[in-house]
Amino acid sequence: MQEMIDNSLDNIEDLGYSFLVENDVLISKNDFHNYINQGNRLNKKPSAERHFFTSVINTPTTGYRVIKVYFQGGSDLPASESFNVLDTVYSTWYKELGFAMLQFWNRFPDLKIKFERVNLTISDLMAWRSIPAGTDIVIKGDNGTLPNTTVAAAGFPSNGNPYDEIIINGDFLNGLKLTAGQKRWNLMHELGQCIGFRHTNLRLRRESTVNPPANPVFATLNAEDLYSVFN
Repeated sequence: MQEMIDNSLDNIEDLGYSFLVENDVLISKNDFHNYINQGNRLNKKPSAERHFFTSVINTPTTGYRVIKVYFQGGSDLPASESFNVLDTVYSTWYKELGFAMLQFWNRFPDLKIKFERVNLTISDLMAWRSIPAGTDIVIKGDNGTLPNTTVAAAGFPSNGNPYDEIIINGDFLNGLKLTAGQKRWNLMHELGQCIGFRHTNLRLRRESTVNPPANPVFATLNAEDLYSVFN
């Protein structure tokens, strides 16, 4: 984070419970010093643009790990965003979450994780839980915390677990109506961030490569990928 602070302090915003970096990345204040220390120990920088990852999540030796995702919505998101509707152009965040998980992330056979959407059960309700037991990632409205120009945000894994929430701006650009594809693209991006992927164009964006660390994925092309969901 030190490099990021030195070069682009204006791109860091204090949201109270966390820092918002580059209008996209959430870093909780509790994890801030851990990122600093981890980056200082690694102290390595990728030489060029490619795909990158930061900390990773724990997965089993055989099979895969199921990441449970719950769409909670929120009072600042229109009620229509919480269920399936027939409008295919301006589809709901709830519906596009399914596409982001099933038609994108869960299609990769070598990925050691699978995303699964969960809903509240009778047992959850009887236990007065507002979030299903075992949920890994909660998707909810930002309740006015995100800047007007940020559509959604999430953080990076810690302690072998994915980042636990994705927040959606209920009034992005003063209520701009997003298409189904735009919502799906953003959810694919934020889900990937929760499991450790970083921006492919992070050097062009002058993001820190050490805090949190940016580890190159050497199997990917050593070039800028204009069509990457992480660009």
